[in-house]
Amino acid sequence: MSELPAQVVPVFQGGQPTESASENHQSNSSDLTRRRLSDDVPCQERNGQFQSASRQTQEDDESDEEELTLKYGAKHVIMLFVPVTLCMVVVVATIKSVTFYTRKEGQLLYTPFTEDTDTVGERAVNSILNALIMISVIVVMTLVLVLLYKYRCYKVIHGWLIISSLLLLFFFSFIYLGEVFKTYNVAMDYFTLALVIWNFGVVGMVCIHWKGPLRLQQAYLIMISALMALVFIKYLPEWTAWLILAVISVYEPETKIRL
Repeated sequence: MSELPAQVVPVFQGGQPTESASENHQSNSSDLTRRRLSDDVPCQERNGQFQSASRQTQEDDESDEEELTLKYGAKHVIMLFVPVTLCMVVVVATIKSVTFYTRKEGQLLYTPFTEDTDTVGERAVNSILNALIMISVIVVMTLVLVLLYKYRCYKVIHGWLIISSLLLLFFFSFIYLGEVFKTYNVAMDYFTLALVIWNFGVVGMVCIHWKGPLRLQQAYLIMISALMALVFIKYLPEWTAWLILAVISVYEPETKIRL
């Protein structure tokens, strides 16, 4: 705090103030002004230092956030390489050895247009129409799932997921294992096959929808993805499958960003 100036007592001689009193008053006023200026300068310096420090802290925080985003984003992408690669290995190995999944025996209900045409143009048009129908079904089912989640219909969502898992782990696994045994000429009675499928399906349901070791859960998810890919390879026309793959690769990230 600035000090108050000392009270000036003028000295009068013959009714007039002397020169020393006036000079003392001026010197005190200049000292007061000098003190105020000296007090204001440190305050301005402190304010400037505080603003620069806060600006530097903000810039450091932004750089740290960008570094974490790049680090964990790249880490997640690298972590996806292992399950995707394992899924591709299972699918490719199955296609190379089991001819059942390479034989075209009918099409899905969502792809009514055939690709067995006389010209390339007709085949391209039919594949585009099939892809549009399939993507429309995916979009509608995604919207239904989002609405169920929005209105807290969790039991319906759980039931939906459980039925899908049951079909994949029991029915599609039964078809897959049967075709693999036929290809490698492995004999097995239906009771033993049913017991194997039952154990495989029940353990998978428990690991996916309840509790289980993380590695085992990941293995089941990779196997489910491979079974689903094999079903699409068998029942989707070739050009339609490639178009759907291209559209989904663009559609799915955009949907996640918007959600």
